[in-house]
Amino acid sequence: MNNVKTSKKSISVKAAALVLALIFSTIMLCSGCGKQDPMETYSGTWVGSAGTTFLLRSNGTVRATQPKWKSAASGTWSIDGDRLNIEGVYKYPIYASIADSKDTLIFEANNSKWNVETFTRSE
Repeated sequence: MNNVKTSKKSISVKAAALVLALIFSTIMLCSGCGKQDPMETYSGTWVGSAGTTFLLRSNGTVRATQPKWKSAASGTWSIDGDRLNIEGVYKYPIYASIADSKDTLIFEANNSKWNVETFTRSE
């Protein structure tokens, strides 16, 4: 009979350890839950107020069109802190702050040829 009590106690300790291990595993797996990769957040089609269109792909490439262009231009895009950067489409980089909105981007450049343009996400 004493052997049975020890066995039950051993089983309950093992069960408690298993439950704690499952809880810990769930917490570790969900520690990233709800956090979306910024590249995924901003991927998609963005249409500018002057007619420029950017297709931002999650792999970091961008396809750009403008009404006056005969063909599309390609480049790369990245996120650095609170700033979305596009390079290679123009002869100079352009950038937008992502601190304020996920649906509107205001692209600027340190070049007088660029006119500030507001882009909205296209569905």
